[in-house]
Amino acid sequence: MKKMYKHKNRLVSKAGNLTLVELMVALIVSLILFSAMMKIFNSLYKNLGTAKTSSNIYQNARIALDVIGRDLQCAYYGNSSAPFWHHSSVSEWGEYNNELLAFVSNSPFPSNYYSSDLFEVKYQLFYPTSTTQDSAGWILRSVTGNISAPNLNNPKWNFNNNFNVGYTTNSVNPAAAFTADSSSSSNFHKLVPYVTSLSFKCYNENGTEIEADTSISTAEDNAEVTGFPYSLEMNISLLDKTSWDKWIKAGGTPDNLENDPAYYVRKKYERSFKQTVLIGNRGQ
Repeated sequence: MKKMYKHKNRLVSKAGNLTLVELMVALIVSLILFSAMMKIFNSLYKNLGTAKTSSNIYQNARIALDVIGRDLQCAYYGNSSAPFWHHSSVSEWGEYNNELLAFVSNSPFPSNYYSSDLFEVKYQLFYPTSTTQDSAGWILRSVTGNISAPNLNNPKWNFNNNFNVGYTTNSVNPAAAFTADSSSSSNFHKLVPYVTSLSFKCYNENGTEIEADTSISTAEDNAEVTGFPYSLEMNISLLDKTSWDKWIKAGGTPDNLENDPAYYVRKKYERSFKQTVLIGNRGQ
């Protein structure tokens, strides 16, 4: 057991010759160092979470741009023309309100199930009438092929028969190669979540932008396809899941104005990406 004794008006320990004041100073220094280490640890933990969040956003953006870009680079052009439809947003189309891109592409699907390697491909960001809808924030992809099984030829795979496009068509014998809804195609499937905007710009070989179709029509109105592009610019904006939830709770909608609280949530956490795809001259 340590014995304490007085030496020159100081209380000293035989074991270490330390005064109580020195022990208190050492304890205070240790607490300060511990507090500093905790702050560094918390900062590193926070930065790790931020890096993980950013990584998820970049990964989703990369997947979307890579998949769309691959389909575009395999876009089909034949018989001096091919159906290519870039439609701008139309509020009257409800959940199909957002910009839409539709074309024919050589996609890697099981060849023993389809009679052709060519598929009608469509991309669109789901437009929610309510942001709590299951597909809200998802880029949707539709791929329609010609089923090779006996008596199962797909009447929706019909780009060789017509170049009509529009909002909807007869789903039994479609009168359109492409429509905004699924009456001319297979059902949409989810590709990437937490997307706030998706847009496209098409250009001809001279670099002039090809205007998007703005008609409010059905297929039976014989709306025309847009020109087959030489290059195409894709723009996508995304949130991470946590920021998406914050945006929704703040009343987030695709049309928030600058004075809405949700607008500032989106502005703070949203990340935007751009990629240009060169399709090249294929006879267009």
